[in-house]
Amino acid sequence: MSVVRYGSEYLDNVLRWISDKFIEIFQVLISPFSSLRRSKSEVVGY
Repeated sequence: MSVVRYGSEYLDNVLRWISDKFIEIFQVLISPFSSLRRSKSEVVGY
């Protein structure tokens, strides 16, 4: 079984059991977090 297939089946099972809490969990996953070591933010350029 490929990693992608395993991940998609795992995600499918998770969503099946927690579908009522999905929006709350998704908001936590996509929300930015601050660095623990630095109090000021800095711009990173590539």
